[in-house]
Amino acid sequence: MRVAAIIPVLIVLIEGCTAHRAPSPVTAVVIPAESVTVTATYTLTAVSTHTPAASISPTHTPAATATATATPGCFVVTFADPNLEQLIRAKIAKYSGDIYNCDLAGIYEIDVVFEIYDLSGLEYCTNVKYLDLDFFKGNTLAQLATMKQLVNIHIHGKGQVIDITSLSECTILSTLKLINVDISGTVSSISNLFNLVVLDLDSESLPNLSALSALTKLVYLSVSASNLSDISAISGLTNVEYLDIVAGGITSLSVLSGLDLREFSFTHLPRYIRRSIVSDLSPFAGMTNLEIFRVSGAEITDISPLSNCTSLINLTINDTLITNLNALSALSNLQDVTLWENINLDDISGLANSKSISDLSIIGSKVSDISAISTMSCLFSIDLPNNMITDIHPIVLNAQDSSCGQSPYSIFLTGNPLSAAALADIELLENTYGVSVMYE
Repeated sequence: MRVAAIIPVLIVLIEGCTAHRAPSPVTAVVIPAESVTVTATYTLTAVSTHTPAASISPTHTPAATATATATPGCFVVTFADPNLEQLIRAKIAKYSGDIYNCDLAGIYEIDVVFEIYDLSGLEYCTNVKYLDLDFFKGNTLAQLATMKQLVNIHIHGKGQVIDITSLSECTILSTLKLINVDISGTVSSISNLFNLVVLDLDSESLPNLSALSALTKLVYLSVSASNLSDISAISGLTNVEYLDIVAGGITSLSVLSGLDLREFSFTHLPRYIRRSIVSDLSPFAGMTNLEIFRVSGAEITDISPLSNCTSLINLTINDTLITNLNALSALSNLQDVTLWENINLDDISGLANSKSISDLSIIGSKVSDISAISTMSCLFSIDLPNNMITDIHPIVLNAQDSSCGQSPYSIFLTGNPLSAAALADIELLENTYGVSVMYE
């Protein structure tokens, strides 16, 4: 009610008095009626001058208590997996008591380096951007459906089947790595993750890549599956620059001809047991920006398409049917060359112009003439086991050339029919140039 409606002017007399003092003068405080509005019943109490102020309390307001209560809107969150709970408690510095969803708002990164079976509770960590589960043993990622701020997911499993349906909700993901899991039944769930830039899929079963066909922002793509046979979806992913394929059923790489790759790796499964029938490298002929090329387990005999790849720095060709390296004569930027188990390879003269090579590894071939090594003045490591080498004097000449500022540090020559002269050269290399030589 309005007091002004009853009393034009309210005069409050406050008398100051104590048991040992004379009464103080009366002071009148005048409050204009038009400024006083009261919406509830109040009690006016005269107090002594020792009381700080007269208290005016609504009669409907409860007294304050010391009992702590949870923040309104917060609720208790339970983590089923004790390892996950332990990590979360460490993140929020709360080592006992209930965990509330409000406690989780400040967590932006979760990196689990121990075994996790159950992600229950993680669905309330809705601000997490980076999630790394190194030893995940569960079978579902359902809890990630509410974690819509995720931009980076890395999950390493134990080969188990995992349902990744919930990932379709994580639409701002830019990096997704699913390693050593079987996602074949739900791989289509990633087909709408249009913001993916990095994708790494290592699945026991993944016959094709059709789910990736619309992921046109991909720059890095790594796929591993023993039964993968159809990679045609890659042809439309023209922004891909780094491509790694590990598969057991690939017969052709022709779908790659429209790409401008910087790095390519192809490994046939099972390794060193049987080769893929892939034999044509012509899709790489126009890839002048290609810096890293790796192929293992293919029936390749002709590497001439690589002659135009003048930006190549790192070259690996393993378990193929090549006989020579003549096509590489113009690749002067090569620094790291690995050639393993090419059982027909007997001529490496094509490397003579690659004077920048620092690491050379040729294992399990028919190479006997290593004259090309003499001009590789930057060589640091030479691995030549299980070849047909008798003369190693080109290595001595290499050690004497200091134009690159270093000599070979280590040389492996085990499994070669070394001559007496070669053994003398080994002694020279060890005693004069301080080179470590392994031989038998």
